[in-house]
Amino acid sequence: MRGWIVVVALCLAGQAYAEEPAKELPKDRLGIDALYVLPTDDYGAEADAGLGALVRYERRVGSKLYLAARGGPLFHLSNIDGHSLTMLLAFAGMRYNLDPDVASGTFFTMAIGFNYVRSKASGMGVEVSDSEPELSLDLGAGFQVRKVQVRGSLFYTPHVGASFSGNDTSYLGLALSIGYDFIVR
Repeated sequence: MRGWIVVVALCLAGQAYAEEPAKELPKDRLGIDALYVLPTDDYGAEADAGLGALVRYERRVGSKLYLAARGGPLFHLSNIDGHSLTMLLAFAGMRYNLDPDVASGTFFTMAIGFNYVRSKASGMGVEVSDSEPELSLDLGAGFQVRKVQVRGSLFYTPHVGASFSGNDTSYLGLALSIGYDFIVR
């Protein structure tokens, strides 16, 4: 008897879910993301943390796929006196939703772009600076709930020549961003 009650309850719940009116997925999303980067390895030797704000645009091209662009400044808290590290990021990539035809849910992202790295150091009355554009990669996953997006990613910029020791270094960090969609249409 209990088995039948469970089966009937599941069928009614499934029927109620199936009758929910389908909403049109947004074609465009424009939002802003607050970004926190935890530097690791050589990157961690030059900076304690990175804080930034990125503008994000996403355009739906299929039931699961969005083309995406993100860009903005990333400022760093340095653990070296007289040293500053600033990055200007510009990424283009894609967002792949795991749940088709649903506005909220889990997604994966991949983006490649430019990271304009500016490093400056001063000491004993001398100031030295170096800046250069580098190719960068951002791989991650996240969750969207209505207009709020939470994303974790691996942030990687190889062969940055801004190291003052004369050697190239690679910047690898763990990034967390929380975003809000201002325009969804």
